[in-house]
Formats: sequence, C-alpha cells, structure tokens
Amino acid sequence: GPTSTTPILEVAIKSSIIHEVNNGILLELVAENEYSYLKSFNCSWLSCYGNECEELFFGGSRPLKFNNIRIMETFENYGIYIKALTLFNYVIKATELTKLNKS
Repeated sequence: GPTSTTPILEVAIKSSIIHEVNNGILLELVAENEYSYLKSFNCSWLSCYGNECEELFFGGSRPLKFNNIRIMETFENYGIYIKALTLFNYVIKATELTKLNKS
C-alpha cells in the first residue's frame, strides 16, 4: 500500500486517524550512524496534505535502522524489543558499544 513519511510522530498518528487507517503500522527509522549521509527533501509544499510534513528520502551509504514499530490497531509499541534485539545483535557480532549505538 501507500507509504507516507514524516519526521513527527504525532503527525503520523494524526494522519492515520484522519485517513481512517486504523490497521496500519508506523515504522520509526533512524540513520545507522553519523556516516550514513542520508538526505531528505521536504515535500510538504507539493503534497495535498501539507500539514503532514512529508519528506522524500534519498542517498545514504548505509541502511536505515528500525528504532521502533507501532501497530495502530492495537496501539502496541515494540521499541523495547527492537532495542533488545539490537543489543543481542551487538553481543553476537562482538561489537563495541559506543555512545552512538547505546541509544
């Protein structure tokens, strides 16, 4: 289905309510580290829904990471599980925990 992107959580939740998408999923994505070079273009002035602060992402030399997954229908928040799996991945890969990947 269609994908809408916005940097503001409240806007994403409100737009899902307005568009009656109560069975959607919100994915909170973050850059992997400061070397990702991910760029975005503010498309709100082109959008039919300018108040949604929609952005188009491009570039980036590294993949995006899931920071959180929210199920709109049941209001479930999987952020704590994402963090636990990320830490487990660091342990398996013997990755040093720095300030950047502790968050």
